[in-house]
Amino acid sequence: MLQQPALVTLMEVLRSKSGDYRFEVETNGTLSPTPDFDEAIDQYNVSPKLENSATPLRLREKPAALRFFAASPKANFKFVIAEKSDLDEVMALIKTYSIASEKVWLMPEGTSARILAQRRKWLVEICKNHGFRYSDRLHVQIWGAKKGV
Repeated sequence: MLQQPALVTLMEVLRSKSGDYRFEVETNGTLSPTPDFDEAIDQYNVSPKLENSATPLRLREKPAALRFFAASPKANFKFVIAEKSDLDEVMALIKTYSIASEKVWLMPEGTSARILAQRRKWLVEICKNHGFRYSDRLHVQIWGAKKGV
């Protein structure tokens, strides 16, 4: 999101060649898009950092940006869950910013198939109970913690 003006230009050039282009951006939800950028984007994948990331609260939670994304029909929220206690923070964010449950995706944190399997079992049940969506880490299942795959 730091390169919004350049990305808008790139999207305009690509769409002038074909209307089939679709643009998604993943963001940690700390910067609000400009009007031009918002108009050009088809989908936002907002993945706010939680306390488990060790990122200070003042850096990871920007209320104006989170309010924008929560209200946007283009936005989905993905939260990376390491422990069941992370859900308290997720539920507080959902309540504070009025994030619709169908826009919430939960993903287990983990760099091994064994850890993901353990977390998947209880995280899937939480998704079912709250009407959230579940996302796994297929790349870790296939290649492990390998970078660049």
